[in-house]
Amino acid sequence: MKALVDVDGVVSDFVGGLLSRLDEAGQDHGIDIETLGPRHMFDYMSPAVEQVAHDIVSSSGFASNLPVIKGAVDGVNNLINLGYKVVFVTAPWKPSKTWCYDRHWWLRQHFPSECDIIFTSAKEHVVGDILIDDYLPYLVKWTLAHPSKKGMVYDQPWNRDVGKQHMRVNWSSLPSLLGDGLGYDVT
Repeated sequence: MKALVDVDGVVSDFVGGLLSRLDEAGQDHGIDIETLGPRHMFDYMSPAVEQVAHDIVSSSGFASNLPVIKGAVDGVNNLINLGYKVVFVTAPWKPSKTWCYDRHWWLRQHFPSECDIIFTSAKEHVVGDILIDDYLPYLVKWTLAHPSKKGMVYDQPWNRDVGKQHMRVNWSSLPSLLGDGLGYDVT
């Protein structure tokens, strides 16, 4: 069995890390993580703050210094212990010359080396038994391409208005769901 796991918003706190860096840079972003809606985070920023945010994310080392989401290390290890081959499927930040290197290094620092890593913005082309992602557009494309597989939305404030078409999960709920062989009802 193969578990595809997104990185930002699932194991890496991209939003919290970026907002902290904006605070350090003295930028008044006006964003409260708990009230973020389904639009892309940059859509909530003024053009000036958005430019600073893009510069921060594009800078060397940004992806290698993000906080780990609480429970993610144990959660990934639980997937492995349940017999899943874990593959991190993550979109590259194309303006950054070091993003893929930094992300690879970060994943190797925090997660078992047996986990594979695939960089792609076209996650629907990657086959697995489950996909855990916080970003609904990727999840929808993937589940349409793999209707017999299970797409799971990782619970974040920006995706809380998701309907029942995708099981909402977090690292504490996942072991019991997967231990039941994915026999949950999403109707």
